[in-house]
Order: sequence, then structure tokens, then C-alpha cells
Amino acid sequence: MTAYVPVVDLSDDQDEIVNDIRNACTNYGYFKVINHGIRSDVREGALSAGEDFFDLSEDEKMEYLSNDVERPVRYGTGGGNLDGDVRSCREFIKLYANPIEDYIEMWPDEPEGFRRRMRKYAKHVRRLAMTLAEAFTESLDLGSSHLTSQMEDDGMHVITVNGYPANDEPVLSLSAHSDYSIFTILLMNNPGLEVLDRDDDEWMSISECDGLLVLVGDHLEVLSNGRYRGVVHRAFYGGDESRISIASFHSLPLYTKMKPAPALVAEDNKKKYRSSSVQDFLEFLASANNISGGDTYIESLRKY
Repeated sequence: MTAYVPVVDLSDDQDEIVNDIRNACTNYGYFKVINHGIRSDVREGALSAGEDFFDLSEDEKMEYLSNDVERPVRYGTGGGNLDGDVRSCREFIKLYANPIEDYIEMWPDEPEGFRRRMRKYAKHVRRLAMTLAEAFTESLDLGSSHLTSQMEDDGMHVITVNGYPANDEPVLSLSAHSDYSIFTILLMNNPGLEVLDRDDDEWMSISECDGLLVLVGDHLEVLSNGRYRGVVHRAFYGGDESRISIASFHSLPLYTKMKPAPALVAEDNKKKYRSSSVQDFLEFLASANNISGGDTYIESLRKY
């Protein structure tokens, strides 16, 4: 079944943008953003850089192999079906990207042009993230600078480039999870993303892949004290071509705690979530030994 995808047009006036984001986050937990200012050649350059990286030899990719979830540049495989060869389902390269000057020399220098193409996309998508962060907090009546004042200089920006090989039959390539971030901006070249419908508890496919998708993450759920909920999603892919997706995770600085906004707690008369940081999530992930533990993580933050 195909999911409905709400659209937020950044060329609209600010009041309309904020209202559309509020509706999308309240009812769906995701939306497509258009007129976002990232040219198609920049997006296509990043996707091709990812595809070229996964075409490298095993030895070249293994240089970045690590199980250390705190490593700024990390290659890995798996995340889907555990019965059989998980490497056939998904491989990924994870890159810390802010401040980009601190990490760019750690990024792979092969294939040729990888750093240049991915850096260009990283800079564009971060500018978009700051615009969206302002609109998110305006939609919660917290003011436009509630997040950006903390995110602008030292906020976490992590890019995960995922590669899914061609398969005759669709396979579960990345298990169900919600993202630990405040929000995620997702670029992809082929369908394969599925979201869990909140009302029917059924998986719905996202058929559109010609733009950018924005996903509500766990820490926006915490900030909003539950007004917005992180969207549970997975990758379920099969097709004649390989699939590339580039997820840009945007968060507060590594050790900064995200907590429910006091104004929203006062309105609800109850604080519904514990405070947590990205570092807390990484420690949880390491202890769980599970690359897709976001849905379990948010459950650990909810106060019952």
C-alpha cells in the first residue's frame, strides 16, 4: 500500500510553511520538502559519490570497517535480515559532518571526487536543516531560535550513505526503527522506504524519490513532549538497480541534553520524556549492539 506524503513548499510564506509543518508532524511524522534550494546536480553528485564508494573493492572499503559507533567515519554492513548473508542486504558509510573542516580529511579520498561531491551536498543540506529547525520550533510556538541557537555552531550533523544491492525479490534491508535525531533529511535514488501507519499499524511504501523527505526523529518528539512523534520506518527493497539513500541526521551537540520544552510541559501538566543526548543514544546503541535501535531507545525515554 502506498503512503500519502504531505508536501511543504519552502517558497510559500512563512505562516503557511509553519502551518504545513505542524500538520505534517502532528498527523504523519514526515513530509516531502520542495523548493528547498539544493540543485539537482548537487543531489545527483552525492548519490553518484555513494554509488562509486560502494563499487570500490572490499579491501578498500574494509579500511573504514568498525563496530565502534562513536567513530567519526565508519563502514559497516547489515541491518536487515539476519538469516543468511546480511552483507547482501545493506552496506553503509557513516560520516560526521559538522564542523566539516574537523572531519573532511578523515572521509574516504577514494573514489575520486567523493569528498568534493559529498562535501558540497553536506553544506547545502545543513543550510536547509537550519531553515527547517526554525520552522519546527515556530510550529511549536517556541520561537525560531529555540534550536538553531544550539545547533548552528556545534550541532551534530551525521551523514549515513546506504547502499542496497539489486535483488530479484524485495528483502528487509534495514529493520524497523525511528531516528535518534531531531530530524532527518533523506535523499534516495529509488523507492524502498516504508513507514508504519500510526492508525492501522500497517507498512506503507513511499513511492516518491524525486526530492527530499524529512522525518521526525526521537529528539523532536522529546522536545515537543509528544505533540510530534518520531516516524517508525524501514528499508524493504528489491529491484533491477542498486538503491542509494543518504540520510542526514541533525541534532544538538554531542553531550547536550534534549528535554521537553518547559512551555509545553506546563500546557500538558506532565513531563512525558526523560532528557537525553546523542552521546546517551550512542552508549545505548553500543550496549544494545543494534544498528537500528532507535524505536527501543525512544521507549526508554518515555515516562509512564
